[in-house]
Amino acid sequence: MAGEKDDLWEVRDAAERWTQSDVSYVRVLEDLINVLIAKNVISMDDLPPDVQRKTQERQEMRDWMARMIDVNEKVKF
Repeated sequence: MAGEKDDLWEVRDAAERWTQSDVSYVRVLEDLINVLIAKNVISMDDLPPDVQRKTQERQEMRDWMARMIDVNEKVKF
């Protein structure tokens, strides 16, 4: 029984590491897309529509978060 619990924890730990790896990898891909666009290697129109939409959504979220952080730093609570 103890061996099964250890295996379960090992699988959970591996799944958590996998998820963190995915999050990091997504950020790398975002940065890569942005660099390729900035250097005119590709244009946004070269990307599939779903990638264009997701890239735009994530950029809008990132911009919003940056504004919120900026506002919160300026406001003294």
